[in-house]
Amino acid sequence: MKCVVVGAGWSGLAAAVRLSAYGCDVTLLEAAAQPGGRARDVSWGDRVIDNGQHLMIGAYQQMFDLIREVGQEPEALFERLPLNLEIHATDYPPLHINAQTSAPWPLPLLRGLLKSLGIRDFTCLLRFSFRIPHYLNNQHSTVQQWCQQTGQSPRLVSQLWEPLCLATMNTPVNEASAMVFARVLKDSLLTQRDHADLMIAKCSLGSVFPTAAIDYLKAGQHQVHLQTRVVSVHNNGNKVTGVETSRGEVFNCEQLILACHSDQINRLVPSAEQVNLNHYPITTIYLQYPAGTQLTAPMIGSTGTLSQWLFDRSAYYPGLIAVVISGPGAHMHMSSAELVNQVCVELPLLQPQMPATPVETKVIREKKATFACTAELHPARPISQTSLQGLWLTGDHIAHPYPATLETAISNGVSCAQAIFKMA
Repeated sequence: MKCVVVGAGWSGLAAAVRLSAYGCDVTLLEAAAQPGGRARDVSWGDRVIDNGQHLMIGAYQQMFDLIREVGQEPEALFERLPLNLEIHATDYPPLHINAQTSAPWPLPLLRGLLKSLGIRDFTCLLRFSFRIPHYLNNQHSTVQQWCQQTGQSPRLVSQLWEPLCLATMNTPVNEASAMVFARVLKDSLLTQRDHADLMIAKCSLGSVFPTAAIDYLKAGQHQVHLQTRVVSVHNNGNKVTGVETSRGEVFNCEQLILACHSDQINRLVPSAEQVNLNHYPITTIYLQYPAGTQLTAPMIGSTGTLSQWLFDRSAYYPGLIAVVISGPGAHMHMSSAELVNQVCVELPLLQPQMPATPVETKVIREKKATFACTAELHPARPISQTSLQGLWLTGDHIAHPYPATLETAISNGVSCAQAIFKMA
């Protein structure tokens, strides 16, 4: 069976790798010069960095399985650390979320939160947590409504639920789907200890999976064409027959997977198949400090500041720190110089051991980084199979219990390939 996959992001690569394993003849087409999509490599001087930070945890089983399938060893590529987060606030003491004791799970998590919060706020947190089963089946509520209905204190909302919601869903609490947030909390923090482990990449994400997936496909004699933009889909009646590129090349196929951003999908498919999702940005500010500079934890949150999450990337490049600002906000109207200046003022307040100024800086803005995982839009996420015979969609925006994550992208790519193979 001849299959064409348009888009070499993590979802498209997952679909192509799995179709290859099923014995299909795969052609992969990618408009960019490198694979990886929104988790790709970016050159910065003599460094290769990620275009943004991706929170990866031990629960990402499908991602790790596929990394192994293309010949990589996750154990060598990631440093696995017990959950250990600090969330600072301008108005409250630091909050610690960690799981570094051997008590039965989730007691270590609860013990740390009780110590940080005190009995009153801890009781509020339990009230919120006990409602997770209810919100797993509630398609219409927001995370903010969940907070209001369980009487969450201003501290818990601003120092815990808002930061976690932005980190995992890239959507503000007043819009974010409570159902998806409940699923994220249940499967990452409340299921088993190793699911909550932080997986810290020791190299660029492009080296973790995309490059290895391309090598895997080429070794199987499949065609891979980078810098090849698809401009139209060919069909005969209600059946897809192939695609055409900007250079006039035609690639015929029996099955076509569009694994690209929803904007590109909408330019290629009939109006009945178009994907109508809103998107939110993610801004990453890289700060290169002298070697030996480190944070006190691998990942640190901050509220009441422009900086939201700090990532210690010193295992990757000594002295490298990444600052992430998720979702919409006034920062989108600031210049790169203004962003860097503000972040450099905030960092020593959060981490007094930090030098006053970095050696080098780089700002990366992904204006449409993820779809807005709102209570209204989550149920409307499209399914993979379309009404046009032979046309399929995949990506982290396709229907799934989780928000836009690398695990979601991989899972949807694999599921799409499985559905095609079952129908063959």
